[in-house]
Amino acid sequence: SELKQEIQAVKSELKEEIQAVRSELKEEIQAVRSELKEEIQSVRSDLRQTELRLKAEMEAMKAEIIKWMFGAIGLQS
Repeated sequence: SELKQEIQAVKSELKEEIQAVRSELKEEIQAVRSELKEEIQSVRSDLRQTELRLKAEMEAMKAEIIKWMFGAIGLQS
């Protein structure tokens, strides 16, 4: 009878510890998810800024090429 009580006490203690570990893991997982969401948002923002900068540079290069083409056509005329 005493052994059964000890076993029951150990089971109960283990259940509590397992529940505590589960809670900790859930909190840590949630924290990691939040960090990942922030990082993803930051990367998306950086990519968008890079995309806009590249588009602006391409437009500038396009204008420069057109200017040189008209200059070359003007010289040939």
